[in-house]
Amino acid sequence: MDIMAVTKDRSKEEILELIEKRGIKILGENKLQEIEKKYDQKLFLELRKSGAELHFIGHLQKNKVKKVVRLCQCIQSVDSLKLGKLIAKEAEMQKKQMPIFLQVNLSGESRKYGFLEEGLWTAFEELRSLPQLTIRGLMTIGKEKDSGKTREFFRRCKELTRKLGVPECSMGMSDDYQIALEEGSTMLRLGRIFFELRKE
Repeated sequence: MDIMAVTKDRSKEEILELIEKRGIKILGENKLQEIEKKYDQKLFLELRKSGAELHFIGHLQKNKVKKVVRLCQCIQSVDSLKLGKLIAKEAEMQKKQMPIFLQVNLSGESRKYGFLEEGLWTAFEELRSLPQLTIRGLMTIGKEKDSGKTREFFRRCKELTRKLGVPECSMGMSDDYQIALEEGSTMLRLGRIFFELRKE
């Protein structure tokens, strides 16, 4: 089981400490602007030296795909077939193999991003056929302030990873990571609580 340190609103110095002193191997950012602001040549060098990965975990706008493919080692928030194909095209241009996660929207809420379950298999098969992409797994988000629904979504996401035959199931954040652990998450995305625990 892997732990991602979500470094939203964290300083470059804090990120360096995570890599150099805490041994963190996966960092997550959800905005390209934050990556461009904090991740300079020195920080990327530290990532390479330590073997750490920078994952993009936010909604990815199509006009930002080129930079995100160049800067990140994985994109966890592929939420449409069109976006996946665009990432593959850009990866080919950059001569890069791009690991991705497919984001699934298990609540069916229109305001949330992600593949609906009924369209997931078709999208998975099509994206899996693109040689520039490696589908590492699925990613989902729980329902805020509803532990029962969150558990239902996490359990279903784990079932879908098994059916699709992918190894990773990225689910669980600061407020629901315990449920995610119980339901078989292989990667927690921890921000606030990670830094709170680090201070204790």
